[in-house]
Amino acid sequence: MFRLHPIAAGIVALACGAAVAQTQLPSPSTQVSGTPDRGARVGIAEAEREFVENAAHAGHAEVRASRLALSKATNPDVKNFAQRMIDDHTQANQKLRQIAMANRIDVPSDPAFVQRAKLQLLEAADGQDFDQRYADEFGVEAHRETIGIFEKAIARVRHPQLNAFARETLPKLQEHLQMAQTLQASMQPTAAVNRGTGSTSMGPVAQVDQEDLRDAQQDVNEAVQVVQRMRITPGARRPRRARCRT
Repeated sequence: MFRLHPIAAGIVALACGAAVAQTQLPSPSTQVSGTPDRGARVGIAEAEREFVENAAHAGHAEVRASRLALSKATNPDVKNFAQRMIDDHTQANQKLRQIAMANRIDVPSDPAFVQRAKLQLLEAADGQDFDQRYADEFGVEAHRETIGIFEKAIARVRHPQLNAFARETLPKLQEHLQMAQTLQASMQPTAAVNRGTGSTSMGPVAQVDQEDLRDAQQDVNEAVQVVQRMRITPGARRPRRARCRT
């Protein structure tokens, strides 16, 4: 029976834990106790709370991934991109926090569960594989997701400060995506050699570890889909089935 590398197994457990936690948490509109929701007391709609939560999680994940890239990346272009991401996303995170706190909206201070699982996957990679994973997942993929969050906020969020923040930040995110796509394209020929089945600089043990990480990445992606389904289906208690191998 196939067993994951211990690092990969821990990552999968964290990702699957995110799906379980999502099923156990009450929906945002549900009051846990007799105390009214803080956002409701000040007239903050669900769209506003959702935007603050998702934007904050995405911003913190980007900063953490980019700090990893500054210390682990081997490609100078990756390091330059990472520094730009740290500067821009730190500034955006601070501004979002100021607006949220001024309006008594709870704002997360960390990435979401699934984002933390992806960060652990990234941290487990090394060399050119790290560079490619960072460019793919926290350069291109993450910015596409974040752009979707901000576009949705522009259409739905009615709070003036939050809507203005979304409109002001979106062009920077779109610029980041273009930069990430350029970086990704410049690295693909090297990545094809390193991830192929031919001769590489990695020994047999390293190749097994990379296979484990790819399997863990697939499981994390499935956990993401579970969490997304739970967000869409109010009142659902259990995911349909998430493949969580250990």
